[in-house]
Amino acid sequence: MPRLASALLIAFSILLLPSIGTASAQDKSKLPIQGNWRFEKDAADAPSLSFIRDGKVMFLVRAGRTISVWFAWPEGPQTKGAARAHIDTGKKRWRMDGDLTTEEQGGKPSIYFMQNDFGMSERKKKWGNLVQRYNQFVEGLTTASEIVITTKQGVIRLPAVDIPDARQQMQL
Repeated sequence: MPRLASALLIAFSILLLPSIGTASAQDKSKLPIQGNWRFEKDAADAPSLSFIRDGKVMFLVRAGRTISVWFAWPEGPQTKGAARAHIDTGKKRWRMDGDLTTEEQGGKPSIYFMQNDFGMSERKKKWGNLVQRYNQFVEGLTTASEIVITTKQGVIRLPAVDIPDARQQMQL
């Protein structure tokens, strides 16, 4: 009987432990990136909410003359032109159509996705839907336990916004 137990233990170690190690590596890719949330107002009193990692802006929402959504684009073949991303806040999935732009941060060029006014036409903005959509978006961001940005080139996971009263400070 002890030999059977030893044989089972060895078989378990050989067959299952490697898969446990692989699962751990896969789980790491499902963890939010490390960094800090920041709330600021510019000279024109326009609020912005950003996520900073290693001194680099990874995600930004700003409400000024336009409402801008801006985030670091995952590395890959697409570096310019029109792009689509989805931002999942747990309660709602937002489809974002925008453009890729190259900007320098810390002396290195980086690719960013940018969208203004949720891609709405001037006519739709005049109906007042823009402010309502923006406030719904901010509410989703600030109440999400995790923010998941999905693109054709990869997934970005951001942790929950940890700034007290961020929703009230950002809403229009």
